[in-house]
Amino acid sequence: MPVRIEEVIGQNVRSRREELEMTQEELGRRVGGLLGREWPRQTVFTAEKGGRSFTAAELVAFAFVLDVSIERLFRLPLGERAIQLATGVGLDHAALRQSAEDGGPVQQKLEEMRQTLRTLFDANAEAGKAQRWTDDAVRKLNEQMQDALNSAGAASEDGEQS
Repeated sequence: MPVRIEEVIGQNVRSRREELEMTQEELGRRVGGLLGREWPRQTVFTAEKGGRSFTAAELVAFAFVLDVSIERLFRLPLGERAIQLATGVGLDHAALRQSAEDGGPVQQKLEEMRQTLRTLFDANAEAGKAQRWTDDAVRKLNEQMQDALNSAGAASEDGEQS
């Protein structure tokens, strides 16, 4: 009997999380941080049991946090020969492999997801640079303001002494 794709992803997430000796709370905190919303332990538990569907952004976040390829999240467990889609239609392992190889639709989507992940990493790096530049500019403005206030205070004292 085919296994649901959500179960496959969930089992692979749980397996890798356990390899890394990471708690469900830690995984949820890190994934949630990347997604910009809460991912409590119960959500992680449900996901690991195959009880929910996954968005592309969630798959990218899991791959990043667990330090695995997106393909690994889709890897069928030993002994499983087919997956079941939400429609109830099953796809056998050979058909999936054919689709994933030689630029097939699965491979194309995975490449698109890889590109999106690279874009996110690049944007994050640029955001970090922008934050450092902003911090430097604010620090310089504060120093200049302090210098101006000190100069104004010194000029005021000189004027009072004359």
